[in-house]
Amino acid sequence: MNLKNWPFDIFKESDVNPKKFYALIVAIIIISASSGCEYDVPGYEIHMVCDENNDCAPATQAPSTPKPTVTYTLWVRTGSIDNADTDGDVFITIIGDWGRIDRWYLDTDGYDDFESGANDWFIFTVPNMGKIHTVCIEHENSGENQGWYLEEILIESDENNSWYFPFDQWLADDDKTGNLWTCQNR
Repeated sequence: MNLKNWPFDIFKESDVNPKKFYALIVAIIIISASSGCEYDVPGYEIHMVCDENNDCAPATQAPSTPKPTVTYTLWVRTGSIDNADTDGDVFITIIGDWGRIDRWYLDTDGYDDFESGANDWFIFTVPNMGKIHTVCIEHENSGENQGWYLEEILIESDENNSWYFPFDQWLADDDKTGNLWTCQNR
């Protein structure tokens, strides 16, 4: 086959009718366009999705100006193993691309936080930290139950972002680990 005349040579060497072939290609294009389509908007991080009525909407939002302050919900799960709970004071440091909070005291007034198997949550509004990449947790070895088994931390923002940090470790100043603080990076 001579590539110089390529799509036309195919028809010479076969029984395919060129008019029927091109009609089939046009029909495929029309059917795919009428059953929905997807495309990216050049120059933007926007992906459009269209339905069968050719109504299109962005599947991703255009980059926008970040909010100056963000409300974060922090979920802290204590392990379910024996003696995993603590009465000690717990502090967290959260580091993001645009900022950080240092040594934030985690406590709910009138409630016994960090019980075995519990999923405690804390809400705070602070300057926008951007994408969160590091969480450090500190346990002050105080109270009756000093050791604490931290299972995981989940942080959610009011901008519909979330960051998960698995820990699965003891924080205690005793024979369990001797560590009173630990950090996780994403």
